[in-house]
Amino acid sequence: MNQAIVSQNLNVSSLKGNYGDQPKQNWLDKLSLFSLGLIVFLFINSGNVIALPADLSFEQQVLDIIRNHPEVLVETLKRYQDLQAQQNQAVLLDQIFANRASVIGTSPVRGNIDSPIILLEFSDFQCPFCGASQPVLKSFLANHPDVSLVYKHFPLSSIHPQALAAARSSWAAHQQGQFWEYQDELFANADRLSEDFYLKLAQSLGLDLNQFKVDQNSEESLMNLQADVNLGQKLGLQGTPLFVFYNFRTNKGKYLYGVRDVNDFAAALAGVN
Repeated sequence: MNQAIVSQNLNVSSLKGNYGDQPKQNWLDKLSLFSLGLIVFLFINSGNVIALPADLSFEQQVLDIIRNHPEVLVETLKRYQDLQAQQNQAVLLDQIFANRASVIGTSPVRGNIDSPIILLEFSDFQCPFCGASQPVLKSFLANHPDVSLVYKHFPLSSIHPQALAAARSSWAAHQQGQFWEYQDELFANADRLSEDFYLKLAQSLGLDLNQFKVDQNSEESLMNLQADVNLGQKLGLQGTPLFVFYNFRTNKGKYLYGVRDVNDFAAALAGVN
């Protein structure tokens, strides 16, 4: 089996909902009066105050608000969509993290593997944003030994030609207990990634080169990387880096996208406690 590691590229056109493809008036007409009334009710009860003439019928009041305050509809729909997204994300995380052992698998773990709080890192060794995140991540972990970092591969092969090879090489180093040392050098030398570099790095770390080459080119390496990619796609990953906190005591999870600072990581940790 020689299955390719795939990446999920962001396709803006595919994100357009049914409403986005129709004229505004067309889909507004399809909303029931009850829905519009509910929208206005939610908007008013969220702290926004709109003066209404007392002599108008409820229907006319709703229509007047929509006509004179179109932001009511836009803001309330956005609030509703955000709430739905948060609820859907919580359900998804509960499903994925129901089995701790299957989530961690055989992935590299830094810190206390038995900690109730884990942090999944989905990265690509040729991604500049992933590399820029490493100093911040190390600083955060140094001050929070209660968090276990679990590394997950997500090579964006379509835009980073060395991403897959680097990931397979780091997996080979992991088989000899040197993943973290190897990955540090890959991130630090992202502009030098090549087959020659992978072998020289393995040699410098004292790895068995023959075994390294066998593991590096094995079907098992592809299978393990594909498992990470599949997990990332289940979580909705569309780019790297992605960090996912999960607390098995509180059953709370939190996403962090892109390059963040230490305060962002601390806030996310507080959010799952």
